Amino acid sequence: MSEDLVFVSPKPSKVELWENRFRRIFLIAVIAAVIFLFAAPFVIPVARLESFRNELVLFQLHVQRSVPSPQLPKPISYSDNCGNGTCDVGESRQNCWLDCFACNGNDRCDRTVGENQLSCPTDCPSQYS
Repeated sequence: MSEDLVFVSPKPSKVELWENRFRRIFLIAVIAAVIFLFAAPFVIPVARLESFRNELVLFQLHVQRSVPSPQLPKPISYSDNCGNGTCDVGESRQNCWLDCFACNGNDRCDRTVGENQLSCPTDCPSQYS
């Protein structure tokens, strides 16, 4: 006994129709994009491509000029005594870093240049100096 089975598919739903339509449109768009990418160099004149490239370079230069560059610090002017190991009058961390850093070793706890017991124990041995 053999029975023939007949498969009857139901009508496609609206979602299935939309998915099929979307797939077709997507496939057509991909094919068009591939054709354009390969055909564009032959269709668009070389002079136009060169002009477009020049416009891009000009735009890039304009953007580079309009972005401000970082400000560099002003140059340090050293005094005549700078570098003698003592933070003399007229010297500061701004104009003589060699002598007026946080611990200058002048046996004087000078809090104006940032010396304290932690940063310079040789000049500031105790908290009461």
